[in-house]
Amino acid sequence: MSVNSEYQPSFMSKAEKNLNSMQGNKAKELETLRLDVNMKDDEIQQLKKKFSAANARKDTLEVQIKEIKQTFQSKIQILIDKTENDDKLIIMLKQEIARLEQNKGVKGTLSTGHKI
Repeated sequence: MSVNSEYQPSFMSKAEKNLNSMQGNKAKELETLRLDVNMKDDEIQQLKKKFSAANARKDTLEVQIKEIKQTFQSKIQILIDKTENDDKLIIMLKQEIARLEQNKGVKGTLSTGHKI
């Protein structure tokens, strides 16, 4: 079986056209994929920057919270100390009043609120 010489060039040109078309389509697909990869790389870089910025904000807020917590704790301690000192002062003043009442024989108004 021999191939017709007129049929062969026509068949080859169609095959070549198909092959060239497939190569062109592959090249277009490859370029599209390259563009997609570049866009995704840019998106990844932007997300990394956002993540880094969010971490920096988180770290800053953590430091600020620690500072606020320490300040709050120190203020609470000051109030506790002041309350204890006030309690001690009240006890001392009551003792002084009691001592003065005993020395003078005078009843005070502390216990009842009325002078007897």
